[in-house]
Amino acid sequence: MGYNLYDIDECWSMAGLYRASHDFNCDLQYVLTFKRGQVVEVTKASSNDNWYRGRINGKAGFLPANGYLKKINLERCEKVVAR
Repeated sequence: MGYNLYDIDECWSMAGLYRASHDFNCDLQYVLTFKRGQVVEVTKASSNDNWYRGRINGKAGFLPANGYLKKINLERCEKVVAR
């Protein structure tokens, strides 16, 4: 199975730091649990549009992509810190 360049660019464009807007709990070992306000790292989108791949405190797994996470604008943060 191959990916076209558009798919690859789309997967990596999702990468970055996100802040949880809601608590998320799951008992599946490969799905990560987090609390509202926690910062998580999304490494890329998965092949399923409902999930991201990411890390929380060094643990890798899947994260929900349906409204639980808001991307942190690092460019904006850097400008504020530079002032």
